[in-house]
Amino acid sequence: MTFEYDPTEIVPKVVQVLKSFSQHIRKPGSEENFEKVLDAVQGRIKEYIAENAPITMVLPAFPWKNPNLDKVLGPDPDLGEELGLSRLNDICQEISKFYIYGARLLLICDVPVYNDLVGIPDDEAYDYGLRLRQLAQEKKFSSIQFLRSIDLMGLGDGEKISRSDYLESITMVREKLMSSDYFDQSFNIETELEANPDTKATFDGFFSRISEDLKWGKGIDVAVVADQVAYDAEVARVVKVMIQRLIAYEKLISVTLGEHIRLSIHPSIGKNKISIPLLPHAGKFGDMPWHASVVVLCDGDIMSGDAKDFRDHYDVVMKDGRPYYFRERNPLYEWSVPVYIQHSYKSLLFKNPGDGKQILQEDDRLKLARCIVLHKGHTVHVEGFAVPEDQVA
Repeated sequence: MTFEYDPTEIVPKVVQVLKSFSQHIRKPGSEENFEKVLDAVQGRIKEYIAENAPITMVLPAFPWKNPNLDKVLGPDPDLGEELGLSRLNDICQEISKFYIYGARLLLICDVPVYNDLVGIPDDEAYDYGLRLRQLAQEKKFSSIQFLRSIDLMGLGDGEKISRSDYLESITMVREKLMSSDYFDQSFNIETELEANPDTKATFDGFFSRISEDLKWGKGIDVAVVADQVAYDAEVARVVKVMIQRLIAYEKLISVTLGEHIRLSIHPSIGKNKISIPLLPHAGKFGDMPWHASVVVLCDGDIMSGDAKDFRDHYDVVMKDGRPYYFRERNPLYEWSVPVYIQHSYKSLLFKNPGDGKQILQEDDRLKLARCIVLHKGHTVHVEGFAVPEDQVA
């Protein structure tokens, strides 16, 4: 059975969903290009509809976890990644409400592009990606399809290849990435930095971040770290290689998936890509989950930032024996019975971690009621608790 849709009805709805999840910045002199991409994608959306195909978006993101423990809680995905993936999945789910063929996100979550440059071993980066996929499966983020560079290059199935075979392939993937297939062999990074202000701005942004993080990487010469001049020179070298690989990576994505709607996790004016913040807060674009930690405030709002700024002021909440997020200290979370509390950017769950029903006394019910009042705009769920029979109204 097929369903016929009127593109003049569906296209504006899809664009409105994309716009509602996006955030773009206005720059003087670039007003004519502000959110131009939202007009440009309408033709492709019409094609999806004519083909009875899912609206397909592409995003390279979630490459590995930053080793800088001043910024992150640890090497594994945590609530930040969960919230980011949830937000991306929700874009697709919102479109599926009015378009039966739905939407999907092709998430290129990969290892080889940068990790070796910043001191993150291939196996650790791979394990992060594997846990990220497990998280998406656990949370039923079914609209997200994970891809790797080897998929795009036609070198294998990135989701079925064994860990050992994948790690063995990484050198080959990097070599192919920087081959003439995807990278202009006559490109000169020094000339480019002098001639192109946009490339210089990218260099400056990378330099600032890598200066903070490179010293945390494995295999970085401690003598270089101790010498500021030598360290700055090493950071500059790393950033120049990163930019060249970025150019090749963009070409790879363009050649293989360029017909789809391109998303970005970087702020932009919205000329060529739709900028989607993963951890927005108070009108700000927010951080990338793999470079930051998150704090859940008592009203349910999510704030991101550096772990070093949160440790003395917020509680660390554990999950499966590892730190998962920071939470604002509040007696409303301190119940007289065991309770598992799960936060998301749209809801709050209070769940009995045991079997059967747990009796919820008056004091705990008052705390629950207060939480519901504070979490305006959130759906609050309660599972596995009961009220004493003599207190049922």
